[in-house]
Amino acid sequence: MRIIKTKGGFGKVPKAFACTILEDEKRVLFLIRKDMNGIERVLLPCVMVYSGNNPVAKMGEEFLLQTGIEAQVEGIAFEGRYNYGNKRKKAFIPLLVFAVKARRMQAKPGPGFAGFRWLSIKDALILDKKKEIRLEKWVFWLFREMLETNR
Repeated sequence: MRIIKTKGGFGKVPKAFACTILEDEKRVLFLIRKDMNGIERVLLPCVMVYSGNNPVAKMGEEFLLQTGIEAQVEGIAFEGRYNYGNKRKKAFIPLLVFAVKARRMQAKPGPGFAGFRWLSIKDALILDKKKEIRLEKWVFWLFREMLETNR
């Protein structure tokens, strides 16, 4: 197990960063979270996976808590890298994007989230460029990589 120094002291490094994509007619479910400055940030349901945890089971539990949707995690749709460190000291860990299937698509965001939004990946990138929405940096880079590899 790797341990790195963070602002609050020493902490465990996660083995992976997992997120989900729930698609409905080429639109993706995004969650909206307000940051410390009150700015709404758009992100995907996600969780840090530490050693000893099953990423599929962990993501299934967190997806229900974060979105209020009971869903089945299908499998890995895309793999990438996530910078767990900072700009100076980069610490990359695997980024796993899981495809999710659900019968009921009615979202009820959990605590810590201000709402949700259904957008296509291309629309999300266009709206981010126009500054109408603000994507989390990792979501922005993930979608750019997905479009480049023609997911």
